[in-house]
Amino acid sequence: MRAAALLLLLPAVAHADAKRLFFQRGAVVMMMDLASGEAGPLTDQQGTRGVASLAVSPDGETVYYSIEHNLWMVLVQGGPPRPVTAAGKVLRVEAGEVLAVECDTPRISPDGKWLAYRLERPDEPPELRVRDIAGGDDKLLLSGPEHGPAVWTPDSSHIVYVDEHRLWKVRPDGGSPQAITEDPGGAWGDAQPSFARDGRLAFCRNLIPMVRTPDGKIQKAMPDDPVGQLPLFSPDGARLAFVRHVIDKADPAHQWDEVRALSPPARLSQLLVSTDTGKGLVGYARAVGWLSNDTVLVLRSVSAESRKLYGVNVATRDSELVTKLERDDGGFVLWP
Repeated sequence: MRAAALLLLLPAVAHADAKRLFFQRGAVVMMMDLASGEAGPLTDQQGTRGVASLAVSPDGETVYYSIEHNLWMVLVQGGPPRPVTAAGKVLRVEAGEVLAVECDTPRISPDGKWLAYRLERPDEPPELRVRDIAGGDDKLLLSGPEHGPAVWTPDSSHIVYVDEHRLWKVRPDGGSPQAITEDPGGAWGDAQPSFARDGRLAFCRNLIPMVRTPDGKIQKAMPDDPVGQLPLFSPDGARLAFVRHVIDKADPAHQWDEVRALSPPARLSQLLVSTDTGKGLVGYARAVGWLSNDTVLVLRSVSAESRKLYGVNVATRDSELVTKLERDDGGFVLWP
């Protein structure tokens, strides 16, 4: 049954198009209503490990998550969590290390028909697997060393993944993978894909944000201001948020994170949030998602005790506290 813990009363978020925020708190899946500011637990499972990753169905009514080596699901309106996979299990313990089969990183297709996830066995290449949510057995799509978390195309026709330093796509019903980009060389290659609703694809090429249009043209997101990571389109696709890690050339020990935004293909980006306090290695910041077309949800942390989520308006740079976070809060997912 749903955990009977007290609700947290948090500041409501003004002018947010997103309605709910889901996140993990240790072994608990949490949900926050952004209109009322109320937050509380959806699950009360006990385990030796916390929730590892979250995904929310397009209708916002079902949360998929991984805990204790397997995928589970829980309905937002209530009811007990139900297992989705059964392959995850502990195999053995060697020299104090637990070796297990892991099912994690669930990804739901935008049309709500498919569940993709990652399965890993000790000393074997990870697998990208998919199942029809309406029923049917799991299907192995890929087995390889680098495919990582999958992302769906907006029309749900393909899953995009990383392998051999470039981006590939594969249909959920099978078939041969197709390369989207060529290996650009360099230490990092192409990674971190993220889609706009109109089919444009943002990704990082050796830590430089790029944009690929549906017709296959690729260009830098910002020609004169290139470096960044984790690009994320606004709901209308007009803006792109990303993270930049900055190292002071005069004092390399002085490092900090910045969250920036731009309207591609702008020449320069705009600083929204920084963790710089003037010295040392200072915290981190991430663009978690978009609360609306002009407001980014930003995680800012300069210490374990100061982790907070803010809504930052891109046009005015005004920030609004969404919630304070506990040390082990993570896996933030906005809906819709």
